[in-house]
Amino acid sequence: MAIQRWMAMQRLAVIWVLALGSFACADQPGDRVESLANDLKSVELQTRRDAAYELVKLGHDALPAIDALILGLDDQDGQVWMQSAMTIARIGSDASAAIDPLIENLGNRDQQRRYRAAWVLAQIGQPSIEALTAALSDESSQRRSAAADALGWMTDHSSELTPVLATALEDSDPDVRRQSIKALAGFGVDATDVLSTALHSDDEQVRAIAASGLATSPAVPDSVRDRLIELTADTDSGVRGAALIALVPTNLPRPQLIELIAAAVTDDESSVRSAAVLAIRKLGPDSQLVVPALIALLDQDADKSRAAAFALGTMGANASGATDALITALMQPTDQGPEIARALSRIGSSAVPALLRASSDAGPVASRLAEALAGIGPAAITPLIDALNDESIEARTSAARALAEMKPIPPAALEPLAQSLDHESNDLRAAAAIALGRYPTLDSEWIAKLGQLANDPQANVRAAVILAVAKLDTPENSKPILLNALSDSDASVRSQAINGLAILEDDAKSAIGQITGALADSDPQVRRVAAQALGGFAADARESSAALTAMLRDNDPSLRATAAEALGKIGTDSPETIQALSDRVADANEWVQLAALTALTEIGPAAKSGVDQIAALLNHDRSDLRSAAVKAIAKIETDKARTAGLLIQSLGDSEWTVRRDAAIELGEMGSDAKAAVPILFAMLENEQDQDAARGALRAIDDAGPEAVPVLLAGLESDDRRLRFYAMFLLGKVGPDAKAALPTLKRLRDETESKRFRESFQKTIDQIEAKDPESDSQEKQDEDG
Repeated sequence: MAIQRWMAMQRLAVIWVLALGSFACADQPGDRVESLANDLKSVELQTRRDAAYELVKLGHDALPAIDALILGLDDQDGQVWMQSAMTIARIGSDASAAIDPLIENLGNRDQQRRYRAAWVLAQIGQPSIEALTAALSDESSQRRSAAADALGWMTDHSSELTPVLATALEDSDPDVRRQSIKALAGFGVDATDVLSTALHSDDEQVRAIAASGLATSPAVPDSVRDRLIELTADTDSGVRGAALIALVPTNLPRPQLIELIAAAVTDDESSVRSAAVLAIRKLGPDSQLVVPALIALLDQDADKSRAAAFALGTMGANASGATDALITALMQPTDQGPEIARALSRIGSSAVPALLRASSDAGPVASRLAEALAGIGPAAITPLIDALNDESIEARTSAARALAEMKPIPPAALEPLAQSLDHESNDLRAAAAIALGRYPTLDSEWIAKLGQLANDPQANVRAAVILAVAKLDTPENSKPILLNALSDSDASVRSQAINGLAILEDDAKSAIGQITGALADSDPQVRRVAAQALGGFAADARESSAALTAMLRDNDPSLRATAAEALGKIGTDSPETIQALSDRVADANEWVQLAALTALTEIGPAAKSGVDQIAALLNHDRSDLRSAAVKAIAKIETDKARTAGLLIQSLGDSEWTVRRDAAIELGEMGSDAKAAVPILFAMLENEQDQDAARGALRAIDDAGPEAVPVLLAGLESDDRRLRFYAMFLLGKVGPDAKAALPTLKRLRDETESKRFRESFQKTIDQIEAKDPESDSQEKQDEDG
């Protein structure tokens, strides 16, 4: 028995081992790769895509699938192609079997495929060099250019490839020459001689790229340096900028280099000015040598002054020698103020004392000094807080303004700012109040103090207080102060109070009635701010519709436009309001027209009575109004046939943006817009219209018999996508497209693509009113 038991156990062990072996074999990596390789050849697109994405994860282990991956390089689907290419790249030098197909792809009409194929060849590396070198002599300029691109990525072989690419610099095609010099520019020292020679090329892009490549060379001969100097005056801006940057690491005497940089700072072309800034940065500590030249430019015309300020700003603390000159320039009433203020901010804390001293004479430009001080950031906090006790009222005010602009405002400034509320200076009280309003929380003591200042005899202080309390996080404290300010004698305070209530949002809804009353204010700015605030309350402000409708008749066009915008946001369905807005569609002011159109669009179908007035704008001179009219009709008109007819009219507009908007809106209508298919299909041949037309046709997903002639013509197009859309849409027409059957059958029989043959057959079945699935089953039954 023991022997029998032992033999039985042995048999079980053998069976178990065999079972494990069988299981292990079934899950061998080689079997998985083979399965994925087969899936990559499937006629089902999703199966091919899934296989391609899985193979790329395997990297080099996907090598056994190389034949299937090569087939993937012929796939029409972009995802399958891309993942197949990526997998080949990850396999690397062992994927040499893919070199010839990839070389073929270098001539693909799709620029992305050319670029990716070049990159993949570079990843294969050494094995692809011979084929790429041969491709540099190919009759296709696209293939020659892409080959140069691929070789440029092989920096490990730069010494071997430099003479090869140098020959390509003589190519008759400019793209090949430029791609070759770009490749050489990445080779560093090995290509120095070739790049130096290329500085004399007749092709400006070759000269510029050659100069850029030399910028990384540790040293260049004096003759090359002198040529770079000449090129800083080149007629091409790209060459001028590249040459300047390339000169920084050379042995050119610094005074001469500084002179060239200063000239470039004021160049007419922004790219050269940017190159000058980069050159300054590359100078490092020596950048201080440029400061005097840049200071001299601050007194020049606006463009030169702005460029000099920008350059100084990029230098940071190295530009501290320009502080006084920048402040002097900042004090001038010019448009360069913001750029100069930024330059001072970037100099840092060393500029704070000079900025505070300048405050005593700042006058109307004091806000610029505050902006510069605030921009310095944390490094300026301590000197600014100290300045709140300065003897100069102007310096204290400037410090308060600067602290108010800091985010977050420093807690240490709270006490000295609060004490400033009692100062006799109106400007200081106002600045301190605004600064206190920037704190997220305030003690009740300071809130009460702000409330008292809301009755200050000076209007600018009251306005500052209103701005401050509106930003407090305690609406129960803010709201009474703001409501009281609605009756202030000063219009700026009343406007500020309305803005403050709008900031409170939900907590201020109970004040909608008082804000509505401000629509009758004697000051136009107060009326404008009130209308804007009511629009912000949206549907909650419907009680204001009548007053806003009356405002549509205001003599001021900006107020009419503001009222229209507010009514659109509120969304009223009042017939009186809709009629008044429809009348404004024909307003003499185009901004009012646009605002009325937008409002009616937001109101939607309830504004249908205004469609006739809106349709008249489809012939307006301004394209933005025509586009707005297209969108309005699509959202308002409920008669689908009429909507489609008006939008189809706009497909013939002279401006492509209007045609685009009309196509988009037609697409939103789905099959109700199938009457537009003939025109949309014709639009596929216009590069400007292709994307919008394609999207609309996909969304409409239908076609009527009137589309058959244009679709039939599309079947004969040289454009593969156009043929596909024609075939697809003819199937949607169904039996009414019988006239297309002879052509479809001929093309089905002529095509070598199995997928296209199946697509043609599906369309034929749809026209012949067959069920493709049952037809397929019949064929299977017959085969069985």
